[in-house]
Amino acid sequence: MGLAIEITAAYGGTEDECRDSILAFADAEKCVVPGKSVTIGDYGTVLRIGLFFAEEDIYCCFEEENRLSISAKTNGAGPGYHAHVADFLERMKDACGLSWDDGEVSDDSGYWHNRDFEELQTAMADWLGSLADTLVERFMGDGETGLALSMGDDCVPMDDRHYAAHLLGW
Repeated sequence: MGLAIEITAAYGGTEDECRDSILAFADAEKCVVPGKSVTIGDYGTVLRIGLFFAEEDIYCCFEEENRLSISAKTNGAGPGYHAHVADFLERMKDACGLSWDDGEVSDDSGYWHNRDFEELQTAMADWLGSLADTLVERFMGDGETGLALSMGDDCVPMDDRHYAAHLLGW
């Protein structure tokens, strides 16, 4: 559950050339948070680009026939980050010689196709409202005492009693 941008891209040249181009582009990118650096991980067929510490990395997965699957979850950091990722991916497309058609882009919020920031804010608010409704339905009154929002499996609270956690803090 969440909002994301997913793209199936094509690239020319070899996988190594494409990887090197993406790595160089990401390395030159400025982090969303002043004074912090973009994090980059090269895991063979998967590149991970971290633009913001409080959101999942952008995943670039090399597939057969010069295809690149790109996915970026954005709901944890909000609409401004979603718009930033869309702009980042457009710049990466141009800088790295990637290509895709609009039909190869999935954006749950609709922002990629219409670039309407107010509509993106509404989609994010709707997602948050839906999340709140789900939490109330599933957890309230069932003896649940802790809550972690938009956090990976590797982020486990030290104490499982009476906590609320988000990537930005406890």
